[in-house]
Amino acid sequence: MGHSTTELRTLWKAFECAEAAMVRIAFGPDRIRVAPPTADAWAALAAVFETHRYAIRTTDTDSYNCRQITGGTGRSLHSYGIALDINWTTNPYKDHAGKRKVQFSSKPTQDERALEVKENRADTDMTPELIRDVVAIRTTAGDPVFEWGGNWESVKDCMHFELDLSPDELARGIDWSSVNGTRRQEPLLPPGLNAFEVIARDGLRLRQGPGVEFPSLRTCPAGTLVYVISNTGSWALVDLEGDGRADGHMHAAYLTPVPPTT
Repeated sequence: MGHSTTELRTLWKAFECAEAAMVRIAFGPDRIRVAPPTADAWAALAAVFETHRYAIRTTDTDSYNCRQITGGTGRSLHSYGIALDINWTTNPYKDHAGKRKVQFSSKPTQDERALEVKENRADTDMTPELIRDVVAIRTTAGDPVFEWGGNWESVKDCMHFELDLSPDELARGIDWSSVNGTRRQEPLLPPGLNAFEVIARDGLRLRQGPGVEFPSLRTCPAGTLVYVISNTGSWALVDLEGDGRADGHMHAAYLTPVPPTT
C-alpha cells in the first residue's frame, strides 16, 4: 500500500527543508539535490528514462525545493528531497474539471508529443511504456518505489515523480531486476577532477577560504561527494556541482578518495 502525502511528510520529517543535508547526484544530463537515502531510487528512475531515450532538459527539471504544495496546504514533498519534476514545460500541471485518466499522445517522437501537449490534445510528452516501467520499479521486498502525478484522477501533474515509501522500506534496497535499464554508478568524474567523500561523522564545513578563520558557507553531511580542484596545505578547494567551478574550501583530513568506477 502507498502512503498519503501527510504520511510521507511525517516519515521523511528529518529532511524537511534541510537543504544542507541534501546530496547532489547525476540524473541524465542534470544534477539534482535529493535526500541521501534516496540516491539509488533516482538512479533507477534515470536508468528507465535513458532506456526509453527520453531527453531530459536541465532548464525545467528540478528536485529539492522548500515550498508549499501546489493546489493544497502544507509542504510540498520537494521540501523533503523525495520528489522530482521533469520537463515541466511539456508536462504541465492541470487542474481540470471532474475526474479522468491521463491522455497520452500516440506520436512517435518526443517533439511531436510535446506539440500535442501544447495544443491540449495530450497531457504529457512521455509514453505509456516509459511510465509503465517507472511504476514497475520495486524494492527487494517488492514495495513500489514511485508514484507518478499523471496517474492522479482529479488533477494531472505529469512532470511529477515522488517516492511512495518510508526510509525503512527504501533501505531494503532497489530490486534492479525490476528496473528496465542499466545501473550507472556514481561518481561520474568530470575531466581533471578527483572525487572525494566527506567522512566527518557530524558533517564537514565548507569555508570561504583555506582556514578555520574563514566564514562557514554550509555544512555538508557525511557521505557527500565533492570534487577536489586543488590543495593549499591541509585544505582542499572543492567543487560541489561537478562543473569544475570552485564552491569553497574543506579540511582535507575529513575527505577520503572515491575509487574510479569501471
